[in-house]
Amino acid sequence: MQIYMVAWISLLTCAFQYATLLTRVSNTCYLLEGQLQSRRVTSHHVAERAGVSRTTVSFVLNNVEGAQISAETWQRVILAAEELGYVPDAAAQSLASGKSQTIGLVLARPSKQIAADMYLTQVLDSLFNKIHQYGMRLML
Repeated sequence: MQIYMVAWISLLTCAFQYATLLTRVSNTCYLLEGQLQSRRVTSHHVAERAGVSRTTVSFVLNNVEGAQISAETWQRVILAAEELGYVPDAAAQSLASGKSQTIGLVLARPSKQIAADMYLTQVLDSLFNKIHQYGMRLML
């Protein structure tokens, strides 16, 4: 029973880490104008920090070719996004593009079998990494 529990915790931890990394819809804390804020960082916050418009932020973060943005401004936007911990909103991206960029995986085995399978956690870890390289998410 203890082996099942350790394997299950390992599987859940792996899934949670990557789900958080890939979708990150939880609140985040950031420093804005000297005050600690506790809400989701948006492109508006990045624009304020970088001293540019939201359109400029959108062009930079979406790597739009042909946008006439100086290298200095480009760098300021990237730095502001990193400082604030900006992560694009997966739901907003799906609405704008019409694509969810999500792959669904159904594990059709009893939970005890899944928890006992140490190989499965390694497979899921590799799968999450590969899918993340292509800018996609995995839904279990």
